[in-house]
Amino acid sequence: MTARGSFRLTPARRELLLARMAAGGAGAAAPGTALPATVEAAPAVPPIRPAGRDLPLPLSFAQERLWLLHQLQPASPFYNVPAMLRLSGRLVPAALAAAVAEIVRRHEILRSGFRMTDRGPRQEVLPAAAGRVALPLIDLERLAGAAGAAGEPGREGLLARLPPAQALAVARLARAAAARPFDLARGPLLRVLLLRLGAAEHVVLVSLHHIVCDGWSLGVFVRELSLLYGRLAAAPPAAPTPPTPPTPPTPPTPPTPPTPPTPPTLQTPLPIQYGDYALWQRRTLAGPALDELAARWRTRLRDLPPPLDLPAARPRPAVASQRGATRTFRLAPALSPALSTLVQGARATRFMGLLAAFATLLLRYSEREDVVVGTPVANRHRVETEPLIGFFVNTLVLRIDLGRDPSFAEALARTREVVLAALADQEMPFEKLVEELKPRRGPAPAPLVQVLFALQNTPLPPFALPGLAIAWEAVYTGTAKFDLTFSLREVADGLTGQVEYSTDLFDAATVARLIAHYTALLEAAVRAPAERLSALPLLSAAERHQLLCEWRGARIVDRGGRPVPIGIAGELWLDAPTGRRARFRHDGGIEPIGSGEPRTEPAERPAGAAAGNGAVAPRNELERTIAAVWRQVLGREGIGIHENFFDLGGYSMLMVEAHHRLQLELRREIPLLAHFQHSTVSDLAAFLDEGEAGDHEASSAERRAKAASRKAAMGRHRRLRQGGAAPGGLPAAPADRRFQVEEP
Repeated sequence: MTARGSFRLTPARRELLLARMAAGGAGAAAPGTALPATVEAAPAVPPIRPAGRDLPLPLSFAQERLWLLHQLQPASPFYNVPAMLRLSGRLVPAALAAAVAEIVRRHEILRSGFRMTDRGPRQEVLPAAAGRVALPLIDLERLAGAAGAAGEPGREGLLARLPPAQALAVARLARAAAARPFDLARGPLLRVLLLRLGAAEHVVLVSLHHIVCDGWSLGVFVRELSLLYGRLAAAPPAAPTPPTPPTPPTPPTPPTPPTPPTPPTLQTPLPIQYGDYALWQRRTLAGPALDELAARWRTRLRDLPPPLDLPAARPRPAVASQRGATRTFRLAPALSPALSTLVQGARATRFMGLLAAFATLLLRYSEREDVVVGTPVANRHRVETEPLIGFFVNTLVLRIDLGRDPSFAEALARTREVVLAALADQEMPFEKLVEELKPRRGPAPAPLVQVLFALQNTPLPPFALPGLAIAWEAVYTGTAKFDLTFSLREVADGLTGQVEYSTDLFDAATVARLIAHYTALLEAAVRAPAERLSALPLLSAAERHQLLCEWRGARIVDRGGRPVPIGIAGELWLDAPTGRRARFRHDGGIEPIGSGEPRTEPAERPAGAAAGNGAVAPRNELERTIAAVWRQVLGREGIGIHENFFDLGGYSMLMVEAHHRLQLELRREIPLLAHFQHSTVSDLAAFLDEGEAGDHEASSAERRAKAASRKAAMGRHRRLRQGGAAPGGLPAAPADRRFQVEEP
């Protein structure tokens, strides 16, 4: 690896190093922390080198998770990554198509398929000719003057600047393209659709599967599209061949059509492909290196608290629908420079300051001093990975201790130390962390973290096509991978934000209040960082008026509902005549708390409960076969028929291996989802027995009736197949549909 490669930092690492240099002078580290791993450990880590293609390459840890989720719900578009580009000016469609084809040729990952083999899931690269991507054209020019449909929803972003009928048609096509699932076994995993709005107006709809891209990758895609299209559009077409003079009786030969331009290659070829990175990751994150990294994370995350209990509009359903919505907002321009002054004085970064305020909000909402938040990082530590398209993004689990009611300045200092430590060990894949910690499975859609916080502080690269003005935006798919994803972006005049939320739990009004409370808390914290967290106000003037003036007759009580003198110090409760309750502090701060019922932590599962009815031996040949496969996969003896696979130390990819081996043993197809829904030997055997009996029904009508009966009895199984949450223990990827991945 070159010296440049050893010391090249991603934006997150660069900010990390600058924060530590500010803490102790140039080149110095903050007390109790280590220098970034990229700078300190790079010489000891082998470089990423091109690998042979004689055998299919393995999947990266992140890809493996998405491949598994796809096997459970193959018809789901949940992990599609759609985007929309509007091109204003004279477009050459042939040049655009040739540019897309060259990008697919240049990046193997875009023409790869993912198949199960005897060695686990592997990626297979298609030849360049077989991996070409079509560029169909839909002409919507005739709708330019048509009236919009009655009841047309409000239009935002790029659609707001289109005629109503065209905007409606583009929106429908964008949603349809985003909802169309991919077949991961067949590449390419990229689709492009060109919409003609007029002679000088076009929209390009791009859709990829998350297993081949992330937010950074979209920036790479558009940058290369700009360069390639520019060269192709500027290249003059080959001159037509002159017509051959007529020779009787042979008719004249027609002119040869112009030869399309040959797709150029970028000046610098890619040093490696994503498959080379996946193989390198598997080899380097193994053995003692992985054990040491995992040990540090286990220490950090030992005895994690239960999921956050936030004031939601509805109780959490037993099976998540994964439906979501978004709400955007903008912080006051004056807040941005004030925040910068505060964090610079604290030797921290803006991300740390914004995160400390968000953790404080979660503390005030949940009364949980041990706050756990996830944050996505680009995870491109090596310079070789920067020009690649691929799925690199990783999720870091940040555990912030806000106990003993610290001041906001102290909370910022604690947040800083947590972020620095996590960034120093960010090589730990989230998927491996889930395997190590084995969190309790439950109805939450994602393990370890239910709330994500992100800051996009890397400026977007300039996008320009010759003769064309480009505008882009993500296409929202109406889903939510976490309970809340709170994203902020640095713009020229301050900070803008977006909250993606699960509509199973929250409604628009709840999220609007959350944004207002975060804004009020952040402004107060920046204005008075020495104030304790309990003293920072949350409510707007309107909310204070409602609680103090409109809720007349309310009593001041403690948490148990006992009357308390108004003059007492500390956090009190407001018991309203309407049955609603709110926190009421002696300093005048008031906060609604939902139903007002005292909150209790879920009881711990008693020791030994995982064993069910005990280690009962298999009773028939099918149960013995299943138990034997599990013994091989888990490396355990004496597996009882009522013991749960996951409680025995199993995890998602081990279940995939058990599923594959059992299919070979029984010589029959078994739905992978059945293994997750019937995760004991007895339950799985009963499911397979029932299915086999159905296969021997004499008539097709009887088989259909039997299948319908089984389907009706397996309610939870059916709901999951129709788009419910993946089984507990399966991590969900961060939602990064933007051009730049959020960087701490």
